[in-house]
Amino acid sequence: MAKEFKHKWLPVMICQLLTMFAACTVFEILPLVLSAETGFVFYPLCMWGILPLIGAITAYFAVRHGLNAYAAWFLPPIVITAVHWAGIGYPPAHVGMPLLAGFLSLVGGAAGEEKNKRKRH
Repeated sequence: MAKEFKHKWLPVMICQLLTMFAACTVFEILPLVLSAETGFVFYPLCMWGILPLIGAITAYFAVRHGLNAYAAWFLPPIVITAVHWAGIGYPPAHVGMPLLAGFLSLVGGAAGEEKNKRKRH
């Protein structure tokens, strides 16, 4: 049973990384670059709602495709913080934004692990 997922974790993790990087670029930097008026509306919506949900979805599908559930949750908050810092020049406005993404990614990874267990039995 362990040979089923042998050596598949690295491409899955790279795919999760690229997906989160693209989503963070679009949903973090684009609202702030477009205009100040829309940035104040869309930035909290993206950082508190859209990006944590995308993190949970990517963690779910990464676990479903062979990544360990414990390794799938930490990438979304790291990418959210790194893209924010590199693109804008300062960390996210509130520490709760990446923490919420980490929590929801943990939930998404657990859901993917549970779905894998149910599929095996």
